[in-house]
Amino acid sequence: MAEANIVEIISKEVEKKLEGIFDSLKEKIREEVKNVVENVMKRFDGLEKIVDKIEKENMELKRRLVELEQYGRRANVRIFGVKEETGEDCKTLVSHMLKNKLSLNINEKDIDAAHRLPQRAKDKPKPIIVRFFKRDDQEKVMRARKRLKQTGVSIAEDLCRDLLQLYNRVRNDSSRVLESWVWRGQIFIKDHRNEIHKVHYGQALDEMNLPVMRYQP
Repeated sequence: MAEANIVEIISKEVEKKLEGIFDSLKEKIREEVKNVVENVMKRFDGLEKIVDKIEKENMELKRRLVELEQYGRRANVRIFGVKEETGEDCKTLVSHMLKNKLSLNINEKDIDAAHRLPQRAKDKPKPIIVRFFKRDDQEKVMRARKRLKQTGVSIAEDLCRDLLQLYNRVRNDSSRVLESWVWRGQIFIKDHRNEIHKVHYGQALDEMNLPVMRYQP
């Protein structure tokens, strides 16, 4: 047999064996990669569940903190539109306003604290925040505030920042919300089916399956 033929035969045999080795290696590599990917995905899924759990726990903790903060404001109101006076005493000013405009017998001794708050709009009087000794007096004021219509004065519950932001988002969503109001530090809405819902902190209106009103241009 010629030397060239022998070399060719040996080369082919070597190629076959190398191909078999390469195929085997490729298969092993595929299996190894597959196993690695599966393990990574399992760990990733586990991490996702842990992250979801932490986020839910954080939201629940935040909700409780918001409720606690709001509970501390349960005897408060904010009064808007009361004209500022030089050397004024806010307790006296508030008690006179409540008596004259709302016909409520709430005196200065019933008011724990009252003072003006900063106001961005310079052309409007600074709002007054009032804390009553009794929550009953706060509720009397909130029930009687409708008598202030067309007087330029208005009264609102003293919402904490997080609930105030939530309330502003809710009442500006006219496509879902027909009416909105606050009572005892809780936010309520009426949808376009005239059904009433309570909105909790951290709850999105999208999650409530509310009917959406489409306005025609």
